[in-house]
Amino acid sequence: MDTRALGEKLRHYLDSGSVDFDFPMGGSIPIPTQSEQDLLNLFIDAPLLTSDVAATFRNTLTQVDAYSLAIFAVRMAVLGVRTNSERPLVSSFWAIVIDNDLLDWRDVLACLAIIEDCCLRIGCDFRQLAHLHLELATQRRKKTIFDGYLVRSGEMRAVGVFGIKAVRGAGGALGYVKEG
Repeated sequence: MDTRALGEKLRHYLDSGSVDFDFPMGGSIPIPTQSEQDLLNLFIDAPLLTSDVAATFRNTLTQVDAYSLAIFAVRMAVLGVRTNSERPLVSSFWAIVIDNDLLDWRDVLACLAIIEDCCLRIGCDFRQLAHLHLELATQRRKKTIFDGYLVRSGEMRAVGVFGIKAVRGAGGALGYVKEG
């Protein structure tokens, strides 16, 4: 798939507005929406995106887009647990590293904690997943991932440290909410 087509599909997802702007899970909308499934398929079809392609997208994103992608990342991590599949987790990490440092670093850490929690639930190697996607990240995001997150002890990477808790919804489906 060429860069232009990739960009068009990404923009289509971002403009679809199919998820609430409620961090971290995007409200109570069922997972996945059709636009999320389309974006997930895009990442599955083109899993080895280059840093040049990432830079092309990065420069077109707004802060709202960055948070939409962060919510997508969390929702896809949850989908990975619900379907016992690593594929959605791979796309969740791509969505976390693509923005141009528009996400608040604390929100990045919270997303990483949720993604790691989901990885642990299905036996996926979070560190390997992180390393696979680091070439796509900006220098600042790499620093946030390494120095702000990966150097922490396991207890300090737990979702509760970031004011998030895992919950069970309808039918026992995993989700995450802000504590408090």
